[in-house]
Amino acid sequence: MRKVSILVIFIATFVFSMNLLVSLPVHFYQEAVNKGVESEFLNLKKLPSVFYDESQYELSKVDWHYEDEELRWKLFHFVNYNIPFPVRHPLYLVVPEMELDVSGTRAGYKLLNNSDNKKMMFKFMDEEVKELRLDFESQRLFRLPIFKNFILSKSVPQIWKDIFKMSFKNDPYLNKFSVTDKLQFWNMPYQEMVYRLFILHMRMKVFPKDLIKYGFYDSNNLGIVEVVDKKTRDGKLSDYKEELIYIRSGNRYFIVRVSYVIDDKIAMTARNRILEGISLKPTTERSSNVIFNEYQTLEYKRKIDQEGMIYLYSAWSHEQERREFMEKMIQFLERGEQDKSHLHGLYQFAYSKYGTSFSKNSGMLKESQSEKLKRKISEELEDKIYKEKMRETIKTDGKFESNEDKIKFFLRKAKDSGEDTSEDLDSVEIQ
Repeated sequence: MRKVSILVIFIATFVFSMNLLVSLPVHFYQEAVNKGVESEFLNLKKLPSVFYDESQYELSKVDWHYEDEELRWKLFHFVNYNIPFPVRHPLYLVVPEMELDVSGTRAGYKLLNNSDNKKMMFKFMDEEVKELRLDFESQRLFRLPIFKNFILSKSVPQIWKDIFKMSFKNDPYLNKFSVTDKLQFWNMPYQEMVYRLFILHMRMKVFPKDLIKYGFYDSNNLGIVEVVDKKTRDGKLSDYKEELIYIRSGNRYFIVRVSYVIDDKIAMTARNRILEGISLKPTTERSSNVIFNEYQTLEYKRKIDQEGMIYLYSAWSHEQERREFMEKMIQFLERGEQDKSHLHGLYQFAYSKYGTSFSKNSGMLKESQSEKLKRKISEELEDKIYKEKMRETIKTDGKFESNEDKIKFFLRKAKDSGEDTSEDLDSVEIQ
């Protein structure tokens, strides 16, 4: 009997020890997810419930499109992206949107409803570029080789996708494990549980605090986070939705912000265009020259309308210190016949960044004293050059063999001075 009692005690002790061995890590995981933990191995606070969700993003179908809709959008290399702009689209007024602060200039654009009210339907804004760091150092648990190696066995694209897609709502590891499972402790998914805690930890690093929901758009490998929109943050009633779009490239991720009117077909079309069409294309100084050369091939009427503006704005986005892009954009828009309501924002930004609004309209010209002095000096120099050219012209006057030769001479002079002569070919007057 004594030997039997000892055997029973031994078995009971073994089962209790195995149960304790298995239960402690499982209990630690469940506590970390449900309540948060604070220990020497892991500090993970209880997060808002949304951090444990996942939602697969699908484009909201818009059963509407304008005639020749596909032909009215064009991809432009803008900052670090290839993104679609509406080109000569009758429903949208494209308005450049720039934000200037101590960190530099952020660029984007707004789409206004091209009607009397000019309501903003959609807004795109480049936000920031961040380094994607898999944070092992701040938590001792993740530094343990058995767990760190398991996490690193996952590819970076998989980890990135899990940050946006993994759900904890039906987490099997939050259930009670059976006695059989516990006895087979060597099969317990400890590494997987730690990986899931790592994903929660990374969500705290990547996601903003004011998120509403998030998901992953598989069709274009985009992480999408809906956040509280600006009007709501300011305590105002809002009919806009605001989203952050995350695009990963290597060990960096790029963030852009979009806002659009809720349940509006025109606004949703623009938002869907961005999600379907956006892709990364890093900015270079050469990019501006490529775009400007393409702009130069446009006919004159297209240069001074919305299309020409988009080309110049895209070129400027790659070399924002090259003021001639902004100057040409403003002055060409002033010549055009389209709506000019968006020029006021350009005037204000140009004055803030360059000290002048660049306007050829004296009523809209605003400039600092230093810019005014530079302009006066430049105008005096141009006047001297013009007078000298006129002297040369007078010397050659009367030496033309025909009126046609004279026309060609003056057109060449105008072209050399940078003037557009496309509308003057049929209206040159010979005295």
